[in-house]
Amino acid sequence: MPEYSPLPRPENPQIVDQTTGRAREDWLQFFEQVKRRLNALIGLTPLSSLVAAGAVPVAEQFSVLAANFSGSNVDTAQPVFDTGQDTLTVADGTAYGFEAEYLITRAAGSTSHTTLILFGGTATFTNFDARVLSANPNGTAIGAASSVWMTSAGATIVTASNNSTTENLRISIRGTMRVNAGGTVIPQFQYSAAPGGAPTIQRGSFFRCWPIGANTVTQAGSWS
Repeated sequence: MPEYSPLPRPENPQIVDQTTGRAREDWLQFFEQVKRRLNALIGLTPLSSLVAAGAVPVAEQFSVLAANFSGSNVDTAQPVFDTGQDTLTVADGTAYGFEAEYLITRAAGSTSHTTLILFGGTATFTNFDARVLSANPNGTAIGAASSVWMTSAGATIVTASNNSTTENLRISIRGTMRVNAGGTVIPQFQYSAAPGGAPTIQRGSFFRCWPIGANTVTQAGSWS
């Protein structure tokens, strides 16, 4: 495998020029260098090794709602984000750090239910670990947060039962996922029972993630 030193990233973190709406020239040149390295390395090493070696930029991926998104009054899994921004593709053999903030409200329905968080899709995981903080007050009142630890991408209950018609659910997630087989990841939530009124996922809710190395990575930097 050829030896490469990490590519210096442009100083300005904004890839897109907010005035022109086009990619900045320094980032275009950076991506061209990445392309050349990938062309030279394709077929020789997995993406996770290139990320760990610094030959591929550590690029953040994110989805954020620019407008409120209407969910469904159901007791099955449903996406946090709208079509076209709800499905993330992750690479095989790669570990990712991630965080998310969801604000999910309702204005009708009094059927008692809990809320679960899960991640659908086709990717498989060696490990999936995350801390979830949730507050579930009535209306816009200040609510105490509770905490739970997720140990898989499957459905995890993150709230106590609630039968309020003005549920105002605030969810904060932070964790790591070690991808075995690459594929898709879909941030989702689910009610234990249809609450009687459709939820609204509020503008500004987001999910973001970034690769941190191979799926066996345990540290980066000067640890000993």
